[in-house]
Amino acid sequence: MTFRRPTILGLALALWASPLAAQSVTVIRNVNLRPDPSSEYAPLRLLDPSEPPLTLVDPALESGYYRVRTAAGEEGYVWSRNVLLTVAAAPAQEVTVVRDVNLRPDTIPNQPATRLLTPSEPPLTLVDPTPVRGYYHVRTSTGAEGYAWSHNLRVSVAPAAIGAAIQPGPGITGSAAMLGCGDSLWEHVYHPSRLLVRADCVAVTGILVDATAHQSHHSPDGVRHERDGDTHGWLKVDSQFTNLINAGNESAEDGNLVFELVCHYPVSQTDAEPACAGFTDHTVIPPVGSHVAITGTFVQEKNHNHWNEIHPVSRIVVIQNH
Repeated sequence: MTFRRPTILGLALALWASPLAAQSVTVIRNVNLRPDPSSEYAPLRLLDPSEPPLTLVDPALESGYYRVRTAAGEEGYVWSRNVLLTVAAAPAQEVTVVRDVNLRPDTIPNQPATRLLTPSEPPLTLVDPTPVRGYYHVRTSTGAEGYAWSHNLRVSVAPAAIGAAIQPGPGITGSAAMLGCGDSLWEHVYHPSRLLVRADCVAVTGILVDATAHQSHHSPDGVRHERDGDTHGWLKVDSQFTNLINAGNESAEDGNLVFELVCHYPVSQTDAEPACAGFTDHTVIPPVGSHVAITGTFVQEKNHNHWNEIHPVSRIVVIQNH
């Protein structure tokens, strides 16, 4: 069995301009803390959703495992699909009640609830993005604070402001555990480890450009229809976002930022079928030439020409038509 010397992370990942000292890893399903990134050896112990937030020791995914440190200082590996990884969180996050849930004064379930929240409840504000023993600390529209069971809520991560400049971080290897914009779209990203996540949730404005203009087959919607079911679209970014364009975008994408709506088209690539099973994106793509704001996760491709993308895209909103 090989033990690796602890690495010291100097990551300062940012969303907008707010630096983050470390990435938070939250246990969302029971998962073993293991001494190695495999199931070959006996686990150190079982972690459940009541576990305090873990610290990400190494952003690289190893055989499907993340290397983490517990609040007690134990280091080991956890299976990525049983945790939620936050690269950078927005300053204010909206929480929607999806099933009846008690608002509690504490995270101890045997204490009397403050009141019952139902799906008709106005959106809540997330006070703390890290679950405590499976509960989120929230604030209601009337100002009441308390704790609600996380499985009965949906967290929508939103960028601070449309049009604000972005300073992305160095990146973390993508996985289905990524927070993204809080809409679970990372569960439908084909081979997510091919992407380097540089900011969880951003909004980038620009003009939609025809990504098929130089191809033998022109698509009426102006985007390439990939075999994995995703779009491959182009956004000519507004001036404040030119720092998001790298050499790969310049050489291979005509200087445009790529955007990908996952599972938008029928999948013809066999190994991509599981990612889109039971899910189809129905986002309406505005016409070429539209001035839009595209919200999603900012990533860099590890393959091809290492261009930057918004992938997955959470929404596209028309600002104005030119």
